Amino acid sequence: MTDHHPAKKIVRRASSEPKRRLIIHSATVVFGDRGYEGASLRDIAAHAGLSLSAVVHHFNGKKDLYDQALAQALHYVMSGFLQIASSDGDINDRFRRMISEGVGVVMQDVSELKLVDRAMLQGEAIRELTEGDFGQNYSRILREFFTELTTYNQSQFQWDEFAEIYVGFIWGILKTRRFSAQSIGPQFDVSRTAITSRAIRLLTGALTANQSKP
Repeated sequence: MTDHHPAKKIVRRASSEPKRRLIIHSATVVFGDRGYEGASLRDIAAHAGLSLSAVVHHFNGKKDLYDQALAQALHYVMSGFLQIASSDGDINDRFRRMISEGVGVVMQDVSELKLVDRAMLQGEAIRELTEGDFGQNYSRILREFFTELTTYNQSQFQWDEFAEIYVGFIWGILKTRRFSAQSIGPQFDVSRTAITSRAIRLLTGALTANQSKP
């Protein structure tokens, strides 16, 4: 009899993971559409097709679920940057690939991006990026990459200046997409290729413009 008890516990623990993923997915959709204040655990449970008690069983309240959904959304949006920054190869080529990655991510129509976009407006995404474990790791890797980039190009381009230009550019794409989708129509959206080329020109231009004088 006792030999079967550990196996039963393992089965229960394993079977709960798909349900947690389902709840986080539904939370991502609902929080992305309605925001933190406009969403409730009951809304999320209904979207997941679960009871409210099932949601409460897996998460320690609305704030806990929101934080976990936002952390996973940020990981989805930004993990590509980390892979490129940590990869081998020419530093300037990786820089261009990272710019392209950023443009590609924000041109997707996915629930993770909607949640991050809304969280950026409300400041939670910045908090998660600066205080959360993933955010601190993300910031460290990108800063190391940026140091290598500026050193190789003998540039005095500053991290804060780069972040301001890049985030501003990405934010502009998000605003343009919202405006186009809500007010004009998708036929006016600019292609990813054109936007990527513009972003690369903008950021590589700023990089070389700050090169140290011999």
